[in-house]
Amino acid sequence: MKLLEHAVIAGMPVRNRILRSATWEALADAKGYMSENNTASMTSWPRMKWA
Repeated sequence: MKLLEHAVIAGMPVRNRILRSATWEALADAKGYMSENNTASMTSWPRMKWA
């Protein structure tokens, strides 16, 4: 499968999507809310240059 190529994952068609696995990053604040570090991490990911 190539990046942005149509595909089927577990019987579900996906088109032009980049999937990211669920991860735990421990960046929330003490109350469990988004922190500035968490926001920076989430917003920088789509701008990363992939090989």
